[in-house]
Amino acid sequence: MNVPPGFVIFSTTFDEFILQNNLKDTIDGVLIKIDYEESISIDHASIKIRELIMNYEISNEIKNEIINQYNQLNTNFVAVRSSATAEDGETSTWAGQLETYLNTTEKELITNIQKCWTSLFTPRAIFYRSKKGFDKDDAFLDEELKRKLKAELNITDNEVTEVFSRIATCPPLGELAYSEEPIDLFKIAKSVKDNIENIDNISEATNEMLNRHVQKYSWLKCPVAFEDGCFTKEDYIERLKFLIEDDIDGKIDRAMNTRSKNEKEYLETVVRYQIKGSLLKLCEATRNFIFLRTYTTEASDDLFYTGKHTILKEVAKRIGITLNEIVMLTPDDIIRKLKGSNIDLKEVIFKRQQGLVIIWVNGEITTIFGEQALEIQSEINKAYRLAGQIDDNKSENVVAGMPANPGKARGTVKILNSFEDNQKVKKGDIIVASMTTPDYISAMEKAAAFVTDEGGITCHAAIVSREFDVPCIVGTVNATQMLRDGQMVEVDADRGVVVVL
Repeated sequence: MNVPPGFVIFSTTFDEFILQNNLKDTIDGVLIKIDYEESISIDHASIKIRELIMNYEISNEIKNEIINQYNQLNTNFVAVRSSATAEDGETSTWAGQLETYLNTTEKELITNIQKCWTSLFTPRAIFYRSKKGFDKDDAFLDEELKRKLKAELNITDNEVTEVFSRIATCPPLGELAYSEEPIDLFKIAKSVKDNIENIDNISEATNEMLNRHVQKYSWLKCPVAFEDGCFTKEDYIERLKFLIEDDIDGKIDRAMNTRSKNEKEYLETVVRYQIKGSLLKLCEATRNFIFLRTYTTEASDDLFYTGKHTILKEVAKRIGITLNEIVMLTPDDIIRKLKGSNIDLKEVIFKRQQGLVIIWVNGEITTIFGEQALEIQSEINKAYRLAGQIDDNKSENVVAGMPANPGKARGTVKILNSFEDNQKVKKGDIIVASMTTPDYISAMEKAAAFVTDEGGITCHAAIVSREFDVPCIVGTVNATQMLRDGQMVEVDADRGVVVVL
């Protein structure tokens, strides 16, 4: 592929800018006073911080280095992009959160770089970071490790990526629930198969194992598909029917071998590059952090959907709707109805179920639903396709992203937009989704490869692909827009490309 040249301005340059102008304490002071329940409080903080950043000069030393790199590109126009350093995850993604400036000339370059820096403090980014539990300084940990690996080991960018992937894919503190669940179900399937049980008439021992499985993992569906409730025993039985017909011993062996292989490769990397001292400590800290930032999300999801289920059920009863319908209402809708409003919730829910668009521009939120929302969605889809067609750097038959697990696979594309789409996936299909979530697991067990628009090497699709040992490409941005159901494709996760055959 013809990829245009460019250069990267590390987040440490932004840190240096903040330090040189003594802005850290001022920014932290503004952030700590925010009332996250009041949008106007977030808006005011955003305006103040962004003005601060734009009102101070970047040092001549930094400016000169940037202009020097720009001149080496030998072009009049460049794109200045922001990119979060915190890895996209199962329930978090920075796609669309930060800003991009196209057709930037040398005259505008420094100003647009500062504007990109300020996009870390838009109202949306401030709120999102707080909601997901990301501290601004935490977001720099991954990049700081990459910078030190390159500097201290004197290795290339490609080698840095390889070393970092070995670190990131081998958590030392344990396994995440959505990673453990499939393997535990594999073991139940093996027991059923070995004992030649009828899956529709399972033994008391198997029934007890299933009950424990439901109790331990059923909540995994709730954070992403609350309207459908949690996973049930029937859901797991349906998955078992597929698993017992497959090579279950091979699946268990591959999953366990993948874990031991990841640990072995990490240790070999440490020895090969002679990583030691403070750099080794930073590697270990990063491994722990990558695990913990997703684990804490899992833990809060478990607590939230277990603890608040009773409350939401009672609220639904009092306002005359079902628990499945409550997800279509805003907190304001619910509060107004509880206070006696005569709003027809059934009509509101019906229209929102048809289509719902929430637009946030400059702190102002507009909600559109029904036919108008469907029209907007159609226009957005057209824009995505047009963008893909007019991009001179991409072939319409090729989608590119980041390799998350190597390998090649050919199969039929199946686009997953919701839990209901799981049923259309057959053995050997290629799953294409904006991002995968735990409620897609029954489809992922059948697929030959995963391709996602969003995510990084520690997102849900990447982790599951390594457990199942199937090729995976993440961060394509537009795979769901460029590919269609029924297309035959080859996923080459060694190079990070999907080719339409």
